[in-house]
Amino acid sequence: MPPKRKTAGAAKTAGAAKKRAPKKAKKDASPSDASLAQKAVVRADRLALERALVRLVEDGAVRYEQLEALGLGQAPAPTASVVETAALTSTGGMGAWERLDVELLMQVVDCCGAGAKFAMSEVCKGLCALRREPRAWRSLDVGTLAGLTAAGLQRLPKSVPTTRIEDLTLRSESYKDKFAARDWVNFLKQLDCAESLRKLQLDSKKFGAGAQTLKACEPFASKLVSLRVKGVKQGSMDALMKLLRAAPSLTGLDVEASETPWRYFLERLAQLPALQRGPGAKSLLKRIANDGFVYGAALHTRFALGVSGLFPELRELQLKGLCANCQAAPAAPLSMIRVLRLKEVIFAPGSTMAPRTFLSGQQPEPQSDDALASYVFDVERSCPKLEVWETSREREYISGKEQSGGMRYQPMPLLRNVAGACFSNLRSVTFEDFRFDAESFAGVECPKLKEVQLYLTNHTHENQRSRWQDKRPIFSYATAEGAAKRAAVTKPLEDSAEGAVKCSWLKPEKKPATPT
Repeated sequence: MPPKRKTAGAAKTAGAAKKRAPKKAKKDASPSDASLAQKAVVRADRLALERALVRLVEDGAVRYEQLEALGLGQAPAPTASVVETAALTSTGGMGAWERLDVELLMQVVDCCGAGAKFAMSEVCKGLCALRREPRAWRSLDVGTLAGLTAAGLQRLPKSVPTTRIEDLTLRSESYKDKFAARDWVNFLKQLDCAESLRKLQLDSKKFGAGAQTLKACEPFASKLVSLRVKGVKQGSMDALMKLLRAAPSLTGLDVEASETPWRYFLERLAQLPALQRGPGAKSLLKRIANDGFVYGAALHTRFALGVSGLFPELRELQLKGLCANCQAAPAAPLSMIRVLRLKEVIFAPGSTMAPRTFLSGQQPEPQSDDALASYVFDVERSCPKLEVWETSREREYISGKEQSGGMRYQPMPLLRNVAGACFSNLRSVTFEDFRFDAESFAGVECPKLKEVQLYLTNHTHENQRSRWQDKRPIFSYATAEGAAKRAAVTKPLEDSAEGAVKCSWLKPEKKPATPT
């Protein structure tokens, strides 16, 4: 018997019965106190947070015991971890090592390189288990293993434990890296130190030149506090930024980047904390350094002195390839920089910006004395906490063929007109490739100064045939007249210091500097 067909009314009644129940109105998702507190902590600076904690304790809202329970109280005294007997025993006795505790033995072994540790484990019968002891491998420098091949590099993570490595240096023993990029990538994939690694040095250009090698380092970046990358190319800059974004605890960064404008790089670097910890977060970097080959557009010294607006925790800055001129500009924000090393600075006259180039040839104009004086005052005004200061001038290079065609070196700038500058915390100062006279440091106050290094060159006359064979140098190093002139230059600094000052006058290099 065929089934009965439903009428239109019955279908309508069945459809009404199958209607879904009305949706409940969503509750307003109001932010919790914890999320609001997290945003407040991220957006506030450290000084505001310190004052808020003190105010909460003073008002009685928070007890000091609660802060100690959260780890914000006074740090507990370290407990002794030295054991009584040695544990690194195998066949035979430990001999004289038996009287040493394990922790003391580990501190001695920690000062040795990887090659020495392998040798001790092979020679000493009592230390043959050293190769398998994780505490003995807190640092590893691949470059200290002489004769290491690509196959040996792949077997290395299986030969030594890598669970406790804190300091890792990847480089080849020779000047030219003999390992391919895939060798380094395969080596990194076998490591098991993602939770313990704190310092990573990539001293091979294979890392800076390739994105795959930098990507292989990202799993080890979560706990890094110090990173050094060598030979960064323009094509791998995005890969470097991804690596830096994966390192939220980074406080020290050394980058050798020759093809990337450093102003662009620093501005991108300052934006990473907002992506890591939320809007308003600031960088934790305390050290930024670049000591590699640099060419292209120069970075202005006033921008370098004003990086405290981007990196408020910065304490040490080292850059190369800058330009200073006489252009008046507003004062840079006061920084907390203690160590300032600005190398290969061009002191351009007027308001021009001299581009840096690796080509040889004469500078269009001699470098300016006024720009040098303006640079000194900029440093004095911008860095009130400065303790170590090093400055070197960009060196010219003229080939023998160019000299035969009539090119001559321009005179070096003279340090003058800096009377009234006061460096209240300066302890060490170094100037290279400048001229000095008795009035160079007259009126400069450096009460805490301990060391002065001034590099001399024989480059004084514009018609000299060779920079290093000047027939009329500034003064001789051996004569009494030269000693009197040197003493007259540094006497104002010695008089302004509260204690003794060590003054060093270093001779010029024996060979001309290669173009940078």
